[in-house]
This record gives sequence, C-alpha cells and structure tokens, in this order.
Amino acid sequence: MKQSFDNFFELQQAKSDEIALSEKLRDTARWMMSVSGKPEFESRQEVYFPILEDWRAAKKRLIELESKAIKHYNTSIKTEYAIELEERRALKEASVTSSTYERAQKRLFNEVSGFVCGK
Repeated sequence: MKQSFDNFFELQQAKSDEIALSEKLRDTARWMMSVSGKPEFESRQEVYFPILEDWRAAKKRLIELESKAIKHYNTSIKTEYAIELEERRALKEASVTSSTYERAQKRLFNEVSGFVCGK
C-alpha cells in the first residue's frame, strides 16, 4: 500500500514539474520570438532549447509514470469467486462450441454421404 502512495506522490510531483516547465517554456518562447529576425534571436535560442529539452524529459517521465500507474491499476487481484466464475464461463463456452462443432460435423457427414450414395 505504501508503494502506491509513493507512486501517487511521484506522479503528482511529475505533473507539477511538467506544468511548471510548460509555463516556463511558453514564456521563454514568447520572449525569444519577440526578437525574431534580429541578431539577439540566436542568443535567446540558447536559453530556450535547454528548457525545451528539460520539458521533453519531464513529459516523457510523466507519460512513463502514468502508464505504470494505469498498468498497476488494471492488474487487480482476483477473488476466488471471480476465478470460479471465469472457469464456469470458459467451461460453458467450450461445451457450446464442442456441441456446435459436433452438429456441424454430423450435418457435413450426412451431406457427403448423400452425395456419395446418390441420395
């Protein structure tokens, strides 16, 4: 249980980091583009691109943590009753499938026998 709390806080921290970097990136982009076409544009790019790389790394980490959390959430522990229901459902499907298969085989055999015997 403690690990799920740790994962939750780690996920929340990653989200807040990504949001903060996203806002910083947006502000830096505006600042950089305000001098587009001017000589200081290149020097401002040197400030923008490291922030962009940090944001990409934070976004990648956030996506990884979210996918791990989703995977952890989806793998729930099955109760004995749920396992029993699954087994009953599988058995029912197998019996329906086998009886349907047997009827189809019998029908096919009768058709082939009728064709071969000339009925």
